[in-house]
Amino acid sequence: MAIIGKIRNRMGTLLVVLVGVAMLSFILGDFLSSAGFFFSGDRGLVAEMNGERIRIDYFDKLVKEKENYYMIINNQGTLDNSLRDQILDEVFNDLIYQNLTLKQYDRLGLRVGQAEFSDMLTGEFIHPIIKRYFTNPQTGQFDKNFVQNYVNNYILDEASISEDQLANWRTERLKWSQIENIVLRDRLSNKYNNLIAKAMYVTSKEVVAQNLENSMAVDVRYVAKNFMALPDSAVSVEPADLKAAYDKYKMRFRTDFASCAIKYAVFEVNPSPEDRLNLYNELFNLRSEFEQTTEDTLFVLQNSDARREPMYLRQNQLTALLDSTLWRGKDGTVVGPYADGDTFKLAKRIREKVSPDSVQFKAVLIATKMQDGKDRPGGKELADSVYNVIRSGAASLEEMALKFSDDQQTKKDSGSVGWVKETPPGQNLLYDSAFAAPIGQVLKLEFPAAIAIIRVDKKSEPTRKILVGFINREIVPGKATENAVYSKAGEFAATAKTKEDFEKAQKEGTVMVRDDFNVRDNSRLVAGLEDSRRLVRWAFESRVGDVSAIEKFGNKYVVAILTKKKSAGVPAFNEIEEDLRPLAIRDKKAQKFKEEFQSALSGSNTLDDVASKMQTSVLTASALNFSSYFVPGVGYEPAFLGAVSGAPKDKLYGPFRGNNGVYVIQVTSVTPGKAPEAQELPAKVREMSIMAGYRSGEAQEALKSYASVRDYRYKFY
Repeated sequence: MAIIGKIRNRMGTLLVVLVGVAMLSFILGDFLSSAGFFFSGDRGLVAEMNGERIRIDYFDKLVKEKENYYMIINNQGTLDNSLRDQILDEVFNDLIYQNLTLKQYDRLGLRVGQAEFSDMLTGEFIHPIIKRYFTNPQTGQFDKNFVQNYVNNYILDEASISEDQLANWRTERLKWSQIENIVLRDRLSNKYNNLIAKAMYVTSKEVVAQNLENSMAVDVRYVAKNFMALPDSAVSVEPADLKAAYDKYKMRFRTDFASCAIKYAVFEVNPSPEDRLNLYNELFNLRSEFEQTTEDTLFVLQNSDARREPMYLRQNQLTALLDSTLWRGKDGTVVGPYADGDTFKLAKRIREKVSPDSVQFKAVLIATKMQDGKDRPGGKELADSVYNVIRSGAASLEEMALKFSDDQQTKKDSGSVGWVKETPPGQNLLYDSAFAAPIGQVLKLEFPAAIAIIRVDKKSEPTRKILVGFINREIVPGKATENAVYSKAGEFAATAKTKEDFEKAQKEGTVMVRDDFNVRDNSRLVAGLEDSRRLVRWAFESRVGDVSAIEKFGNKYVVAILTKKKSAGVPAFNEIEEDLRPLAIRDKKAQKFKEEFQSALSGSNTLDDVASKMQTSVLTASALNFSSYFVPGVGYEPAFLGAVSGAPKDKLYGPFRGNNGVYVIQVTSVTPGKAPEAQELPAKVREMSIMAGYRSGEAQEALKSYASVRDYRYKFY
């Protein structure tokens, strides 16, 4: 356990990049934010949470730190858009964790002590993440020694690491810091969720009551008047009615995010028949050159959109047409041009061979170049020494891999590369060498930046293959087609200035017009449009009624109009006035129907009399109870089920309003529920487990809502 104590003592150093710098930046960012150093007003505000105002300069700094981390651990110089979006969400959620979740844990006194942390690493209750990262690949079992050996390398001072190992050492130390951070956060989260789960309790009386409610059966007769019986146009709604509806229903529209609605006209740019014919002719003219060239790989890479090198393929790995033609043809046979989905292709048979499809081998990989391109001192000498030791039998390749290999992934697996499939010639020189090597022989292979000592252990059965090169050309719209579609979009943009103009085009079908009624401030896309974040940003920077410029997303030109906008929290009256109108209409219908029922009930002794006066019929439903979901002939009506469960038998009850109409009911039969015959404990445990399952998730959302988390990233990203 001494090693664990040492790890904890040095964690301040290990977490510099992921935690220490972030926390320091957070404190400084808070100070600068409160001092108003860089921004006035809200121009630089990217988020609000729990009273903290997060500025874009601080947020962007955290984003860049996280991007650098991903580039380091993945050995990449750039990041794709998908990963950038993921990083933006991670940084935002990290801030919520620091400003909200962690503070809540602190108020409750939740901690992870040193002894507890040590136990999660090498004790009795190993954390699942630690098990996943430190499982012995040979035994398939978690090995505590793997943890200690791994971490022992990354608690040293940086100055003690040799220059040739420093870059890899820093990467692995960052990985360990991330692992520890995840473990600690997960442990605190489990404690918090368990605290909530333990607070969920179901009494014996509740179990009995629920069983009685679920097992009772009520038969009912009823008269209904559906809201659809009266057209909306027959109801007059005044401004005062809308204001009353706002006061009554405004909390229904409360959200923790801003949103808007847009209509957008879509003009797709698709290849015309002329575009297809032109591309076909272009490939047809290229065919003779493809047949005659002897530089097949170069020719394919220069002329194909896909830029894939020729591949060896077995019979039946091609389409039926290619299979029959190329397998029977001579070397140099070319098929095409032929259509394959959205591409035209040429396929050429280059040559034939018989070889295995895959090999299994192990390797010791020793770097001979450093990251700056300079020769690694002693690299070749070390490789020669390792090779000679293995050849002499003084040590196995597996032992040498564990001790000397510079490839960390195969090093952990005693040099095992595993089964690998054949790649195109020249694409992977190590694999090419492995396929060419005899089984069981130890070989030393020199590459530009490393020396590999390999031993092939197994090969699959040799099969006949042919080397096939493909030239793929995507069928894309030509310039004339593109210009024609853009002109059509321009004509629409010049005349469509109002919501009504868009709706008219939508109704007439002259232009494809779509709706997205729920564009959130953190939305990445507008429905049906790829890479359309800038349209989201436009919507939130515009006013209702504004029309966008012509924008292109993928193969679509788009013209949009902003039709609605809602703020986070409880929206203002003018933001939801259109949404309130149907509710106000329904309220007035309900009042009118209730008055009609009251009049019908006056002087009526039976439900049939009420139905006659209402000019409708009596309906029936059976075996209903408080836990029923739908009412036959009515639909989803909680108010109806509540009334049925509590109304006196044989008496007229109502009128009352539901989701779909107004009702008067008469309970005709009640079969009482039965108390549970089985033991109460299993039922209590089941109910408490159900409650705990969704309460923990609700708690986090409740915290975010209470802390008024606001996301303004759409202003900047």
